[in-house]
Amino acid sequence: MVIWIIGAKSYESNRILGELEKNQIEVKQLNWTEIDLPLKEIPELCLIRYSKGMMDKQGIIFVLSAIEELQRSGCMVVPSIEGIYREDKMSIYLLWKRYLSDKIMMPDTLITKDIESARIFLDKKRVVVFKPLIGGLGKGVLKIDKEDQLIDLFKKYQVLFLQEYIQSPSYDIRTIVIGDKIILKYARYNKNDFKHNIHSGGEGKTVEEIAEFDQNIENHMEKIERMALDIKNIARLDMMGIDFLPSEGGFLYLLEWNSTFGFAGAESTTNIDVAKILTEYILSKLKK
Repeated sequence: MVIWIIGAKSYESNRILGELEKNQIEVKQLNWTEIDLPLKEIPELCLIRYSKGMMDKQGIIFVLSAIEELQRSGCMVVPSIEGIYREDKMSIYLLWKRYLSDKIMMPDTLITKDIESARIFLDKKRVVVFKPLIGGLGKGVLKIDKEDQLIDLFKKYQVLFLQEYIQSPSYDIRTIVIGDKIILKYARYNKNDFKHNIHSGGEGKTVEEIAEFDQNIENHMEKIERMALDIKNIARLDMMGIDFLPSEGGFLYLLEWNSTFGFAGAESTTNIDVAKILTEYILSKLKK
């Protein structure tokens, strides 16, 4: 049995590699620059992890085509290409609007190629958050309150994904789902920035730590427990990190989901061995 892990070397990919090797599995850790098409060999399973090569216009075409070819060739790809197509910011919002909007809120959103529509949205909301359609780790996410910023972003991206700015109590909630189980929930706290990602300076905190200053977190966690598997089924992903944002008014918003989620902060905060659970899951899929 041969498994490939494709993506940049990271804490997460190294942890997964270690767990697979403990199970005496032959593993190749590759970046997308090491993949040539047509493929000369096909592994039994391929685990896709985050990589900068997935972020540029030409790179994403290469990556998606390679994943499709791996699946067509009989390789089990995790996450599947169907799930990957459903996790860009635009797809997440449109799926939420169609299937989940009666169950949980998202920040008011505009997706446009028209700068005038963007100006009107900014004027109405006063402060908005721009997010690149593809990306992770909080990179490229900006809080905007000036028209000049909007124009500069439009020149760079041509498509603007803008969301109403929600004032939070300095944290968001990351939930990790693997298979049909909610593995963990924890808070990412950042009092210095509106972005709460660990890579943006956030720090992991337990429910008990957050409850010391925000008693609403218990209600938020109960709602997430009810919602997470519904979201996972809509996303069609085997495993995912789902991000929720509480507001200062006590409401809970869905922000996004991600199949190549980081889990260093999750492990250090909760002491749950995410890499082991993830590895056990993908090995169980191969046995079916």
